Formats: sequence, structure tokens, C-alpha cells
Amino acid sequence: MHGGFYIRGKAHSIMKKMHVAEKYIQAKNRGEQRPNHTRIAQQCQVSRGFVSKIEAEILSNGQQILTPEEIRAATDRPGLPGANSLTDLDRFILVLLLEEKPYRLLRNYQQWLLYFTGTNVSTETISRFLKQGLPHKGSLVKPNLIPLDKFKIENEIRAYEFLNVLRTLKTWKVIFGDEKSLKGEEFYSKRVRRNPVTGMVASILTGADFRNKYSITGFCSINSDKSVPVWFRIHKQSNDANEFMRTIKIAVEEGYFDEYDVLVLDNAAIHDEEMVRWLWKTKKVLVLFLPTRSPEFNPIELIWRHLVSTLFSYPIDEAQRKYPSTSDLPALVSRDILEEVTFDIVEKCFKKCFAFITEKLNDRDRN
Repeated sequence: MHGGFYIRGKAHSIMKKMHVAEKYIQAKNRGEQRPNHTRIAQQCQVSRGFVSKIEAEILSNGQQILTPEEIRAATDRPGLPGANSLTDLDRFILVLLLEEKPYRLLRNYQQWLLYFTGTNVSTETISRFLKQGLPHKGSLVKPNLIPLDKFKIENEIRAYEFLNVLRTLKTWKVIFGDEKSLKGEEFYSKRVRRNPVTGMVASILTGADFRNKYSITGFCSINSDKSVPVWFRIHKQSNDANEFMRTIKIAVEEGYFDEYDVLVLDNAAIHDEEMVRWLWKTKKVLVLFLPTRSPEFNPIELIWRHLVSTLFSYPIDEAQRKYPSTSDLPALVSRDILEEVTFDIVEKCFKKCFAFITEKLNDRDRN
């Protein structure tokens, strides 16, 4: 930071502290009411948070800079340099603020903490507490987006009706299906490390399939009598009702569906009545539709998550060696990943979804 290096768990030397203090006092002597921390940090190659700590020592002890031994001796004396920055009450307030608005900025935590408890700490201290002071690392992550109409009364009723029906079925007779849209860039969009010497960001050579888009239709089952745990079809056409019907017929021809299986699908428009009637008439397969906005009840969503995460970490050079002359590398790698999915993996996905379903039904019964 500011030309220096941050090594976790390593403290600056007393000479570095003296250097920062010297710059701080020089700025004060020039008539600055509160010296600019950023400028001092840049001059001394330290963080602004470190400059703030030196300022606190100077203001608390005149112009005396404490040694590391003196700081360690003062850790149990609130208000002195080296004391724990956050009290138990401060930590409690920060957790409440986090639960109220998980998207609030660090500056906002700082302002509200000062308002509630009078504690004024740096945003770095708050960030360090959220990331390291609790059982799980509180980093910023992509949120789960939940449409408001999921909680309409009619949708809640439909969800419980579906769960009650699902609970009566034999799990090994249930097949879950869904579609997945795949972009070529999902395979090529790897993270690279910036060159720390030149500052340059490396490039990745891609094929012409970088902008290709694919549609995957898949079905999964824990019935080990079936030929594969995940049956799928990858194609470049967009998924409409005709294309989905074509996929269903291919799956039937290949023997994936047995009589009196139950196929669970979402309410997409491509899952039309013609397909439902054809499946029952041809193979005696019953189609059961998921409640509105309820992908958490579908285990194949976890299979898609496994596909995306594996695709993201799949080495490009390895794929290019395996398929040296192809323009559909993302589709071929996706095929390899899905073919390696075992019944054990699918069973874990089923158990996770059914555990959630059981918990939801138990919550309703308790209420």
C-alpha cells in the first residue's frame, strides 16, 4: 500500500513509527490543524490506518511514541494505544447494523457506531472485524435475488400443496428437469493476477466460440437403474416449446424415462400441455410443476451450479490440448463435466433440497 507491502500479522518497526510521527509533527508545525493522513501514508509507505494509530498515540501521550512492549502492556486498559478498538457492545451494534442492511458501506457502519456508542474507529478496523472477528468471513458477495411475488398468498399455498404431494412420492421415481443457458465467455472469463512488476494484465487467447451461446436441457434422478444420473442435451438453438419437445422425445427414445416416473419442471412457457399429454400417453410419465419462483426445490439447480463453478476453474490450456481443432470448446468441456457427475453427487443434491423441503413443512406445522 502506497508503495509498501502489507504482510498479515507483521507489525511495523519502531523506526517506521518514528518516521510517521516525524512527518505528522512536521505537518502540525507547518500550521495544519489535522495533518493529511493520505499524504503522510504515501510519504512513509504505510496505510492511512497506521497513520491514524500514530496520531492517536501522539494525542494521548504528547509526542511520546510507545514501543511495541509498552503497547502490549496496555492492551487491557481501554482508551490507551494498543487497547482493543471495539468493545463487546461495539461488536454487537455492528452485527445488528449488518443484519439490518447487509449492503451498507463501511463508512455508514462507522457513522452509526459513533452515534450509538461514541466509538470512533477506522473503516479498516470495521472491515477487519467483519472479515475475521466472526465464525464466517463477512466479505461482499453476490446476493440471492428473491422476487416479491414469491410471497403472494396464492403462491405460498401452491408451494405447500406441491411439497405435500412431493412428500408422498417415492424419491427414486422422481426426475427433476430444467434448462440452462450457457455463454462461451463463462468458460473463458478466468481471473488472472496483475503483474506486480509491470502492472500489466495478461491476455487470454480464445477461440471463435467466445461469443457462442448454448442451451442445455437436463434431467437428474437418484435411480441407479437408469443409464446415467444426469441426462442432458446441449445445442445452439434457443429453447422454445418445439425444441424442448424434441429433447423430451430423444430422452424417451434413449430409455431415460420409465413408466410412472414423475417429471418435475418449472412453469416455463415452453413446458406446454402438448408435451404433458404426449409424455403420459407415450410413457405414462406424470409431469408435476414446481410452485412459482421456487428453484430451491429443484436439485438440478445445484447440478448447474456445479457445472458453472467447475467450468470457471477448468484450465483453458488443458481443454485446448484435449480439443485442439474445435469451435465449441465451452460446450465440449461442459459435456465432460456433466458426464463425470455421479449418482452420489446427485443424491447429495437431492438430500439438500429435500432437507430444505422438510424444514419448510415443519415450520408450517409449528406455526
